[in-house]
Amino acid sequence: MKAIVDSPRRCRVGSASSIFPHNTILSLAISHVTFFRYGLMKPSPHMPTPTDLFDDLPDAVAERCRPAQSSEPADMEGEFVLYWMRNAARGHDNPALDAAIGCANQLDVPAFVVQGMTETHEYASVRHHTFALQGAREVAEELAERGIGHALHVERDGHRGDYLRSLAERAALVVVEDVPVDPVRRWRSALAQQVETPVWAVDADCIVPMRLV
Repeated sequence: MKAIVDSPRRCRVGSASSIFPHNTILSLAISHVTFFRYGLMKPSPHMPTPTDLFDDLPDAVAERCRPAQSSEPADMEGEFVLYWMRNAARGHDNPALDAAIGCANQLDVPAFVVQGMTETHEYASVRHHTFALQGAREVAEELAERGIGHALHVERDGHRGDYLRSLAERAALVVVEDVPVDPVRRWRSALAQQVETPVWAVDADCIVPMRLV
């Protein structure tokens, strides 16, 4: 049984734990972070394939993962493993985060978490966004304690753009949440079609993984 654990050491996360006001700052966030790769799994001496990464994950995490693309790209080169956090806004008990950390360890690159918010979708409301912003602050604090880079992008007039795709194109792997309803499902499918980076969907919400039901 493989395991993913935190190291007792800490690192300074710096500006990545802040809330970034626009995509220009967000695009620079990763280069300003002191990352720390942690876990029990050792990096492979060669560049792992997506299959290698999947096989090295703990069973409880692997059974929740699936490729989000019809033909998974073989190129695993990139600066980091990107986790696009949506519904599972927590830095603990999160299989998607565990998958991102495990794969980052294998690739010997940092894991980086990004959250985004937009008022343009059909379920946007002041109440929803207030709740999400409060949760994002807690997520940032928890990830900082674990030494994981994090950024939140809040879209608004004058501050829009393909920040997520830009980060995904720099990543070795993108981890997204396997949410089976729109608009998240629609956004996930669009991202998977737009980038050549491998994209994995991870069930981070259900007690029993959807794939097993």
